[in-house]
Amino acid sequence: MKKMIQLGGMVCVALVLLLVSTLNVLGQYTTLTVPGAEGTYAYSISGTNVLGSYTDTNGNSHCVIFNGSTYTAFTVPGLSEPEPSGISGSEVVGTYYNTSGQAYGFLYTIGGGIGGILSVPGAQSTEALGISGTNIVGVFVSGFTVAAFLYTIPGGNYTMFSYGAYKTWAYGVSGTNIVGTYLDSSGHYQGFIYNPTWGTGGTLSVPEAEQTEAFGIDGTNIVGTYYTANGNVYGFLHNGSTYTTLSVPGAERTYAYGICGTNIVGYYFNGSNYDGFMVSTIVLPIVTNQPQSQAALLHSNVTFSVAASGGQPLMYQWYFNNTNMIGKTNSTLTIQNINTNDMGNYFVVVSNVFGSVTSTGATLTIIIPPQSFNIQKTNANQLVLQLIGTANYPYILQMATNLTPPINWQAVITNPADANGNWSFAVTNSPNIPCRFYRAAGQ
Repeated sequence: MKKMIQLGGMVCVALVLLLVSTLNVLGQYTTLTVPGAEGTYAYSISGTNVLGSYTDTNGNSHCVIFNGSTYTAFTVPGLSEPEPSGISGSEVVGTYYNTSGQAYGFLYTIGGGIGGILSVPGAQSTEALGISGTNIVGVFVSGFTVAAFLYTIPGGNYTMFSYGAYKTWAYGVSGTNIVGTYLDSSGHYQGFIYNPTWGTGGTLSVPEAEQTEAFGIDGTNIVGTYYTANGNVYGFLHNGSTYTTLSVPGAERTYAYGICGTNIVGYYFNGSNYDGFMVSTIVLPIVTNQPQSQAALLHSNVTFSVAASGGQPLMYQWYFNNTNMIGKTNSTLTIQNINTNDMGNYFVVVSNVFGSVTSTGATLTIIIPPQSFNIQKTNANQLVLQLIGTANYPYILQMATNLTPPINWQAVITNPADANGNWSFAVTNSPNIPCRFYRAAGQ
């Protein structure tokens, strides 16, 4: 069965749907409660169908499906208070207990009746916890062994496996990949992903977590719940490389259980009761206009900017030469009275609740006005104009035949300075122009 921390007293739970109007705006949370129910729990999602359960005023549990507009309660023939766990299309899996308290998994086809009872051979109890297509996963107990299983329908064989040194639960499956939770040697829960076909896998552990549990998988996206050392509980989304915390605004605890496409379901504790939630449309940030490199005059002002889209709110953090720029958290970055210490690489990290993206780097080049502009005479009696400026920056040489206003400055050549900022030009002797005046400027 799905694990849930109950804080004592009556638990009142509601399913919450997060509606999305556009790709850039997440919309508002809307509470959805089974009419007359004292509690509603959401565990899994397939397409637009959310699978869960609700408790009535007598404390009895019932299975329910919400299709986005209607709640439909259903019973599994012959089973008393079955606990649903996973849905795939019209197939539902879960667990029920007989009068002796022994657990069995079940497969139920919506509108078609019971599809089968699942019991690992030789096991004292079997719980079916997840389904995808024809694959069912869960956990069984045999003696002192608590291990996971994979079962393929119809009429397939059980594949039993353990991950880690102690107990193993398999909660979700997508293709040939299984996610779940194992108990490590220190008594902490850790998530895992495992591919029994290839015999490969890995531990899923949120970096700041003391314990991590993985419950749902769809493709490369995995969801679950993690617990910190100081008692905080959050959901998480793992996209194959990055962990993103899922925390319902205002909630004391958030639990994420199921995922299908871009939809995540779970529930949260708001301080007095539990509310279910569905996060619709995972919109990671995307940079639509990158910061551009600039060359600016010494002591001038420059502004870098970025444009991004994604689930709101978007947050920005600028970096200079890989160092966090404290307080620079807008989509634009203005640097006033620039000097040579400001030369370098600038980039910004744009983030939201679902993840982050890093912009390309933009280089700031400081243009130093021409310095030490002078004339040197070579051994060949040739005149060479020299100046010191910005490395690799193009300077324009201009000439005038007199300085009587209005002065007619004419461009002679545009050449870049070398890597050390040195610039030079050999003057060609012209007997027809007895007097010439030169000046250099930045491009």
